[in-house]
Amino acid sequence: LGVHRCAGCASSVARRTGRHSQNGGLSPGNERELLEVGGRTEAMLRKDVLEVWFPRTVDNENGGLRSNFARDWTPLARGDGKFSVFQGRMTWIALQVAMRRPELKEQFLAIVNRGVNYMSDVM
Repeated sequence: LGVHRCAGCASSVARRTGRHSQNGGLSPGNERELLEVGGRTEAMLRKDVLEVWFPRTVDNENGGLRSNFARDWTPLARGDGKFSVFQGRMTWIALQVAMRRPELKEQFLAIVNRGVNYMSDVM
């Protein structure tokens, strides 16, 4: 959920792509390229994952987090869509966002609390 700046990972990517300097590290141009890719990845995460799933997944009627949607993202009937693995995953994702994105902390902590409460009180 952020630009990953681990030198070991960056060097590994550079080796696989053939974009590394003689000393095994990234050359300045390649580091810039990786940071640009990180920025695009961050934008995609927000637009295509966080803004799509949250808050749609929050089930204000039945509690917990819903997993069943039609192709147009309308919620499907309650059914058996409240799986513990899904509840746990979405709660974990919300927690990671709350911990790593201060500007989203309040919004995502509410989702974390909802998920934890549903798993402990209902499941």
